[in-house]
Amino acid sequence: MAGEDDRGEFMVRMLQKIWSDVESIRRTQADHSEQFRLINRPMEDMHESLYTSFGLAGHANVRIETLQKEISELRDRVKFLEEKV
Repeated sequence: MAGEDDRGEFMVRMLQKIWSDVESIRRTQADHSEQFRLINRPMEDMHESLYTSFGLAGHANVRIETLQKEISELRDRVKFLEEKV
């Protein structure tokens, strides 16, 4: 009977240790989750800023190409009109 009591106490201590370890892991996981959340927000802001800047650069590039085409067409028209005169 004494052996059974020793085994019972041993099992209880082991279960308490396991639960203590599990609780420690849960606290660590919660801490890491909060750290990831704090890191993720600035990265989302940077991601949004990059897309905005790329969009503006792309828009500016299209606008420049459009203006260059219009200038080229105006040059052709002026040349045509000069030849007529």
